[in-house]
Amino acid sequence: MTLRLKKGHTYNTGIHDLRGETMLDLLSGRKLDALRAYAKQHPEFLNLNPKAVVMDLSQAYHTWISECFPRAIRIADRFHVHGYVIESVQAVQKSLQFTLSPGPKGS
Repeated sequence: MTLRLKKGHTYNTGIHDLRGETMLDLLSGRKLDALRAYAKQHPEFLNLNPKAVVMDLSQAYHTWISECFPRAIRIADRFHVHGYVIESVQAVQKSLQFTLSPGPKGS
């Protein structure tokens, strides 16, 4: 199963050991039912018992990780946090651009 959200884009779920810098597994797609099925088919996954999990802000990931590792801290990955910060700054800039006085004239 592969999830296509946009034409030409395929999304997968990677499970990594960030401390050991290794990829543990790669799952096709990122829907909650597929994530739950993976955990059932791979009981060793539940034995990982991480202290923290870095992930994007997908609701499916939050639900899945809270089910599998309820004590783990969920951390938003820097790629998505950076994107949201840039998006927010641009929205503020756009909303204020016509209310500010023009800069110095003549150069």
